[in-house]
Amino acid sequence: MELSASKTGIKIKSKNYSFSLDSLGDSDDSAVLISRPDKAYEKDDKLFISGPGEYEVAGVSIKGEKTAGGIIYELINDSKRIFIFPSVESIKGKDTEGYDAVLIYIDQQVESSSLSDLASELVVIYGEKDKIKIDAASLRSVDKVNLKKTEDLKGFTIFLNKE
Repeated sequence: MELSASKTGIKIKSKNYSFSLDSLGDSDDSAVLISRPDKAYEKDDKLFISGPGEYEVAGVSIKGEKTAGGIIYELINDSKRIFIFPSVESIKGKDTEGYDAVLIYIDQQVESSSLSDLASELVVIYGEKDKIKIDAASLRSVDKVNLKKTEDLKGFTIFLNKE
């Protein structure tokens, strides 16, 4: 499974599927996940998942849960588990142990202490770069994360961006 940044947003893909997160993405995407429903999207012929519930798309199990900041998604495929949070505030009280990655949208100031309770193997953030107040020594900026090759990224907060 791979997480990548594009000019339009975030893409989550594997050999059998690809999802766009909070953007229309590419024409080959299996579905679009909307975690921040306050944004307006012009829907085309893709499957849009924008609410709580349980879904299955291209062999991927998706669970959505409504929170004050939007929709939290859990994706499970090929023994890989990803938790997607629409904001830093939405991670409070959530158990992230056993997840391969936690993906968090940053729209307010975030420091290392805000993310210290996360127990997943990787903490990946995306969003507004100027809101990130994490020490440069513990932050890695990349445009792609392959969840099968994470040894070099463990112990860092990963900022996923396309520049």
